[in-house]
Amino acid sequence: MIANGLGVTLISSQPQWGGGEQWLWSLGKGLSQIGVRVHWIAPENSPLGQRLQQSSFSWLPVQGKGRSLRDLSAIRGFIRRSDIDVIHFNDSHAVIGTSLAVLDCRRIARVWTKHTIFPLRWRQKYRWMIDRVVCVSRAAQQAVIDCGLRAEQTSVIYGAVDEPQFDASARSLLLHELNWSEPSQVIMCVGNLLACKGHRFAVEAMPKILQRHPHAKLVIAGEGKERNELERIINTLHLHDSVKLLGFRSDATRLLSAADVVVQPSLSEALSLVAIESQMLLKPLVATAVGGLSEVVHADLEAPLAELIRPESSDDIARAVNVILLGGAELQWRCQRAKAAAHDRFSMPRMVGEVLQVYETLVQGRRGGRNSGQRSSHQGAHQEARPGIRQAS
Repeated sequence: MIANGLGVTLISSQPQWGGGEQWLWSLGKGLSQIGVRVHWIAPENSPLGQRLQQSSFSWLPVQGKGRSLRDLSAIRGFIRRSDIDVIHFNDSHAVIGTSLAVLDCRRIARVWTKHTIFPLRWRQKYRWMIDRVVCVSRAAQQAVIDCGLRAEQTSVIYGAVDEPQFDASARSLLLHELNWSEPSQVIMCVGNLLACKGHRFAVEAMPKILQRHPHAKLVIAGEGKERNELERIINTLHLHDSVKLLGFRSDATRLLSAADVVVQPSLSEALSLVAIESQMLLKPLVATAVGGLSEVVHADLEAPLAELIRPESSDDIARAVNVILLGGAELQWRCQRAKAAAHDRFSMPRMVGEVLQVYETLVQGRRGGRNSGQRSSHQGAHQEARPGIRQAS
């Protein structure tokens, strides 16, 4: 491996925090721990930018999606000064501008992560400007192949999460925060409030759940443009005492620790880091078998690792949650199997190592196979901050 001395710039243009940003943040930390020189480009006022401000990483803050001439000039200078071997885009918005800004830097490899199964809007952009597409599941890979990219341009590298630590105090703290008392049964959804996440069907399932389990409570953590619609449904069904929208939260692991059951009612999903983390925390899971989420829950097995539901079915959610809230030895056995499977397939060291292999293959290819591990003596694992580069203290 040529990790020591390899220079990588990780780029995100997202103003919000989601699974993709969590994936990138974990990747950056993991790469840095094994000797890769990791640099960042991210919106200054984003949640990712706030984390970078408190870190020791060198990074370039940009405005918006980094498409202005001023930002592109700064990006060009930042990448050239940082002696970068690989540019890794975490979303598609910055691909064109940044690629044009470093058009003459032909030795730099370009990687893009496909976090969704939505069709590509302009496939030629990825054919011309991206050397390798990292797909977080086989479903994500199939989505880009269906849009015309070559299979050999893609690599399936399952997403991963850092090992979550169960918080024994999480349940009592959450109940106190929401002014709920025991014996509440907490149903948890975590994810941005988007139509494709299917949260409305979880809310609509609550009347039938409450008929069987009157102490059930639904908590939805996340923010997005579906908030008004969810609030309307809550009002219509008179669920103010049983359903809470928490908004954006940075303590997802603590919230999952507080849950009796986690519900992932997605209509479209390339993977689901929330589902993986729930499995590692031994939490019973209700999930749709869509896209990469079906790979997480092993929907193809005779005994899948979750209670499977149909998309857009509040009846299915109610049935599945009611079954789980009854508990039992079989449920505990399934949670143990799910935890073991999650550790086997979605571990962070595995993901970081496989991404590094992609980097090394591309870098060696661009250098004609020469040993690229040798660097001049002035290049250490971390460069000092330079003009135009913000580095947190």
